[in-house]
Amino acid sequence: MVDLVDPDTGKDMEPTEAAIEETIGKKTLEAADSHYKKPDSETKPEERDITFVSFSAALAFIKEGKRVSRKGWNGKDMWIELIEAGNAMCGQFAMQDCIGMKTVDNVMQPGWLASQADLLDEDWFIVT
Repeated sequence: MVDLVDPDTGKDMEPTEAAIEETIGKKTLEAADSHYKKPDSETKPEERDITFVSFSAALAFIKEGKRVSRKGWNGKDMWIELIEAGNAMCGQFAMQDCIGMKTVDNVMQPGWLASQADLLDEDWFIVT
């Protein structure tokens, strides 16, 4: 957190919206608000009433046909889901079930692999 100091008295200021506005400027505050206050479907996970779970719980949800994502992912609107066999072909070969990721670029990437952080963190949530 940024320490706010009254330039006239040298005393600490409460981090109120007015104090922040005075310190960083109204335009900066408005830009931050427009970036973070999204419609419900795009609201950041920590701003919604969400239950976060482990990867093993998230995997169970994937197997039930649900989409899941992580609070810790930096990309906007990224999630993973099960791509069932028969939904795609590779040349003359049918594909097996796999986990696919919907990427920031709005493409589906089959064959997603979990990182160590993905496996160990407990910030998974169901995408609605």
